[in-house]
Amino acid sequence: MRDGRLDAMRAIYIFARKGKACLSETTEMGSFPIHYAAEGENVAMIDQLLSWGGKAELDKQDKKKRTPFLIAAVGGHVRAMRAMHAVGGNALLEQHDEDGNYAIHLAVEQFFLRREFLPVVKQLMDWGGAHLLTKENNEVAFPVALMS
Repeated sequence: MRDGRLDAMRAIYIFARKGKACLSETTEMGSFPIHYAAEGENVAMIDQLLSWGGKAELDKQDKKKRTPFLIAAVGGHVRAMRAMHAVGGNALLEQHDEDGNYAIHLAVEQFFLRREFLPVVKQLMDWGGAHLLTKENNEVAFPVALMS
């Protein structure tokens, strides 16, 4: 079992030793600290990482070319998406992974599996993401194929 306080203490220690360089540390999968903040919908951590590393944090990709925004979308984390959108704006909607999936593709796919993803889909649509439904990923125009 992981203890969040221990992880926080380790993070503080690393930051004290390395400063902002710790923002560039990755796991074996290429995940940066901001990926973990997005995955856990830790808005305070997202805000802090953005204050240290700036807007460039939002463009960081793991080995599958997933950005923090994509990870928040596939996780159903609307609050995390909003925190990132406040800094990165609608440019985040154009980010895609190695399979060509945009946040809207990932959110709609999750919505078909679990209805609680409706707020994610609605938020992406409110930001103007509807036009991305017609973009093809590396397989097919996934959401459009499901809707027809």
